[in-house]
Amino acid sequence: MLEVGNRTALLWPGYDLTLNSLALDMMHADFDLITGLLGRPATLHVAGRAGRGSAATILFDYPEATA
Repeated sequence: MLEVGNRTALLWPGYDLTLNSLALDMMHADFDLITGLLGRPATLHVAGRAGRGSAATILFDYPEATA
């Protein structure tokens, strides 16, 4: 199992890190790392919490691994 975690403070005044922007602003490097190591996942599961201080959990499922 590969696990990558990120936490960040609010990026700058007036900018809200929401579920709509979280993946592109914070998680693109993690996606690149995982897919670069393991390839395209068989399935992808996403759960998130919207609002100030948004959070997301994303599971990439592979035939022999989970990330």
